[in-house]
Amino acid sequence: MNREWAIVSPRPVSMAECIVGAASVDPELGVTDLWDGGAAFVTRIGVPTHLTVTRSRELQHTGDAERILGGSVPVPGDEHELYWTDLHACGWGAEEDAALVEAIAAAADGSAHALAGEAGEGSHDELQH
Repeated sequence: MNREWAIVSPRPVSMAECIVGAASVDPELGVTDLWDGGAAFVTRIGVPTHLTVTRSRELQHTGDAERILGGSVPVPGDEHELYWTDLHACGWGAEEDAALVEAIAAAADGSAHALAGEAGEGSHDELQH
């Protein structure tokens, strides 16, 4: 199954958050750097699954995320900075990619949001840390 995700967090999602999140879900997952630091690539060795985590972008206004996601965005504490990270999951089961993305979001103190999936699945479906 292919699915698009976003993480909204008070700091950028780095390689460290991807490693921590992946290890908490499955210690056998591999995490590597793509595009000279432009993305992280999470995969299950020997299985045609992957999750591409693109470099985070700072949002100037919380309203930007709220308009895209169609609802309020939780901002931890009194954080003033907010980052948007796009993720593309390919080949995972619905529960597998949700657990992985949610774990990466939790490592960044953020929230995970399913944007779209195959056959219309997951549109505006939200998981929060």
